[in-house]
Amino acid sequence: MTLFLTSAGFENKMVGRKALEATGKRPEELKVLFIPTAAVTPRQKAILPLCVGEILELGVKRENLREVEVAGIAKLGNIEDYDLMYVAGGDTEHLTKEMRDKGFKEALDRFLGRGVFVGVSAGSIALSSSSADCLGYLACDLRVHEESGSAPGEIAIVPGGTVKLTDNQALVLDGGRALVLE
Repeated sequence: MTLFLTSAGFENKMVGRKALEATGKRPEELKVLFIPTAAVTPRQKAILPLCVGEILELGVKRENLREVEVAGIAKLGNIEDYDLMYVAGGDTEHLTKEMRDKGFKEALDRFLGRGVFVGVSAGSIALSSSSADCLGYLACDLRVHEESGSAPGEIAIVPGGTVKLTDNQALVLDGGRALVLE
């Protein structure tokens, strides 16, 4: 299981490169799922083209980028065929409700057996333990868009603790290790 939890996606270009490296594939080979479900307001939806742009800047071919809502994930059937899942930010409460109501966790469990998950803001918080509605892949509270984040480097995840991320940081969970990138 490899998770890249961020406040602002690949605003820090190094985070995008590291996520790409984690797939073990060349960018032009990647199959990417882009999930915009959390973006519900006009302001949140206006950010979505920037998110898609970040993915394409990595060298991903547009024809290998599939946009799908959380509700469509369970019906996808071939989620294991994708290498990277990018869940955009927006309204955390709306996103977690959709994830719980639409069977997303089961599909995500299958995907995480081989793929790399990238969360942005609400997409990151949804995988934490920040509220009872979150999915709990990260066993602590996650705060995003913080002025001062957690110290870079390897960290211990403490149940009931908190990890804070600036817009320039990512929390990477991979094989039992937790690392704050900056």
